[in-house]
Amino acid sequence: MKHFITMAVLFISLIIKAQVGINNTSPKATLDITAKTTGSTTAEGLIAPRLEGVDIKGKDAKYDTAQKGAIVYALSAVASPTTKTANITAEGYYYFDGGVWQKMTGAAAGDTTNDAWINDTTNGMVKLGTKADGTARSAGTDFVVKDNGQVGIGTNAPSANLEVNSGTLNDSGLKLTQLTSSTSATSGNVAGLGVDGSGKIVVVGGSTQVNRYTFSSSAAQGSNPSFIPNINSQTINLISGSSRSGNVITLPQGTYEVVFTLGGGFTGASIANYFDERLYVNNSFYQVLASYSTSGTNEGFMTGVGVFTLNSTGTIYVGSFIQVGVGAWNFNNSNTSLVIKKLL
Repeated sequence: MKHFITMAVLFISLIIKAQVGINNTSPKATLDITAKTTGSTTAEGLIAPRLEGVDIKGKDAKYDTAQKGAIVYALSAVASPTTKTANITAEGYYYFDGGVWQKMTGAAAGDTTNDAWINDTTNGMVKLGTKADGTARSAGTDFVVKDNGQVGIGTNAPSANLEVNSGTLNDSGLKLTQLTSSTSATSGNVAGLGVDGSGKIVVVGGSTQVNRYTFSSSAAQGSNPSFIPNINSQTINLISGSSRSGNVITLPQGTYEVVFTLGGGFTGASIANYFDERLYVNNSFYQVLASYSTSGTNEGFMTGVGVFTLNSTGTIYVGSFIQVGVGAWNFNNSNTSLVIKKLL
């Protein structure tokens, strides 16, 4: 009878006050809990339901908008999360926002929307969680930052400070809106960029502007033929102000280094067979870059280097002196190229 009366009094009190006080008679809110003791004799506090991550996941169907604001303490992460449990990645307090469980963080919580960053301590990274609408991210849409500072876009395992995986062969995934193929070349000493075998961006052509030409043909056989570059000659890093017309290359004022590689062959072997490669500056012979005697063989191949200075805009072309002892000399365009590097 005593217990019945006590419960009845409590029930009547709840109806009258619509507020509950635990260990106090004047609750200041809907539920007001006052510590029962002071000192170190008794543990105090409020304990939310404690569940393993797998158990929270198992109750997915029970949580909807009506459960918005529910609080639980996860004893473990969810190994194979659903959309609702995607953010339960470690032990701790979580609240249900009506669609997804969100981690309860400290004062510096920041953005706690559905796309919030997730601490992935197992893999040593933070990663973007779900999509903006709270749904799971698709494979290949990763955005992660590893503990060592490496950033991955389209990959969750970056091996460089920034690694981008577009998911499409021959597409870097990078775009420069204000820098395109129609942008004017930069003057002065600049470096060209390329890609190595592993996909890393590297400097090519040194720290200066470099033109590289391959050759399609030469003049008629005989003394002093000139060489005509291919129309589609490869340019590593265009020398600003340079141009080409036929076999003549126009260059702006400056100091240049040329590296000319020449290949050719004779239809017959003779001790008299000889050819060299020559540089002409402003239509005048400048120097022999290299020479080769084909005594005992029909084929010749050589590389020569020269340095020259133009005090104003000038022209160059490359040629050769050829001495035929037997038969004729044939130009080998697959082994012939000219690299021009601007030094100053």
